[in-house]
Amino acid sequence: MTQGTVFIKRGKARPFWFGNPLVYSGAIEKIDGSPAGGGLVEVRSYEGKTIGFGFYNPFSSYRVRLVWSITDGDPPKSIEALLKAQMGKCLSYRKRFDLPSAQTTGYRAVNSEGDGLSGLVVDVYDATAVVVENALWVRQHRQAIENALRQLLPEIKTVFFQTSKIAYALEGVNDGDEKSAGHKGIAGQRQCFLENNIRFSAIVGRGQKTGFYLDQRDNRLFVQSLSNGLRVLDAFSYTGAFGVYSALGGAKEVVCIDTSAPAIDMAKEHAKENGVHKRMRFVTGDAIDFMKTEKEGFDLVICDPAGLAPSARHVDAARRYYLRINEAAMRALRKEGILVTCCCSGPVTRDVFIETVRDAGQKAERKLHIVKISGAGVDHPVNPSYPEGDYLKCIVAVCI
Repeated sequence: MTQGTVFIKRGKARPFWFGNPLVYSGAIEKIDGSPAGGGLVEVRSYEGKTIGFGFYNPFSSYRVRLVWSITDGDPPKSIEALLKAQMGKCLSYRKRFDLPSAQTTGYRAVNSEGDGLSGLVVDVYDATAVVVENALWVRQHRQAIENALRQLLPEIKTVFFQTSKIAYALEGVNDGDEKSAGHKGIAGQRQCFLENNIRFSAIVGRGQKTGFYLDQRDNRLFVQSLSNGLRVLDAFSYTGAFGVYSALGGAKEVVCIDTSAPAIDMAKEHAKENGVHKRMRFVTGDAIDFMKTEKEGFDLVICDPAGLAPSARHVDAARRYYLRINEAAMRALRKEGILVTCCCSGPVTRDVFIETVRDAGQKAERKLHIVKISGAGVDHPVNPSYPEGDYLKCIVAVCI
């Protein structure tokens, strides 16, 4: 099953023994054999001790993505069996947290490095699984992944493979502009699902992420608990999930604003499907400009922009934009209003984001009481040996 053996340089193996899944080219001493891109290789220390097994990519700075640790025993005899075993662990973990359930049928089934399958993301929307190809090996082993998913989740009717142009470029894949693979006929179709008994839809292969921000489920539920009787702004609303939760929580008025007209159209449909459209208003436009010109003020402002820093070199520019967002949000808040502000840019660390929100408060001349800091839901686990996976930051603060 393996196509070669990768030996780690002397003194470089420790991170991989303790769970770091990404073997950079600079950590490799030598390679025995001639593994192809996407081929499975054994990874050993300089002294020859087996660390684990992973998928090789000669075109990426991530030469090997480890997907099996020797501490779990010898790997299964086929790639499909290996993937089924690892994905089975992911699903077993989620069942402990009641995912999926009768109330929630949209969830993340596999979370890449956080689940020990670096480069593989699987989001489930009821009977549809969306597989995100963030690594060459995922592309090379589509059929094995689909077979494993169908065996583990017999309720799945459709498996859709979503490609990433950015990821393909980093992985050295030439056809990174390919939109999808597998069941191309469902691209752009609406997939309905439940989240905490609230009806939502995702447009497969379109929009942000896989069509919905599944990682914000727990944060939305908390916002719902804050919303009774408040005037709420859902800025950068995308398809309006935070706004719908607020309205269901008893908000007297909710305004959703986003630059994407299709996203706002979907937000309107979500509001109508859940019977809260009469207390919601929808605006297509720039959220910062809207907050700057808003005169009446809001009791609760939610800011959840799309990712702004795909890599470390984008952090400074992202920080400046987060500063503008949060200053405008605080100026739009009434006295003792509540700010819920989010950052899903992995390279922007939690400390940097907190400092940015603090600086925005100083510029807006608002004193902040941070009452809660959280991240993604339980179906987005983080590998402590890969802290970059802790990408989502959500700050809740009272603005005096």
